[in-house]
Amino acid sequence: AEALDRTCDDLELLTELFDLFAGHRDELLVQLAEAVESGNARGVDEAAHALKASISTFTTKRPYRLARDLEFCGKEQQ
Repeated sequence: AEALDRTCDDLELLTELFDLFAGHRDELLVQLAEAVESGNARGVDEAAHALKASISTFTTKRPYRLARDLEFCGKEQQ
């Protein structure tokens, strides 16, 4: 419901946005995982920021907050 509200009940727009997100989600998650594994704080910050921005299209609840927290961790370690 929140995601549909964010697109003013435009299901076609929501579908397009989701398709865009789905196309980049895996790449962002790989970038984030690689940055975490290599201790690259700036990479964590950048990947988490991009993920957070994408997620915010749909929600500002738990998934958004998790990405925000990861972004914050990356910023703090720089």
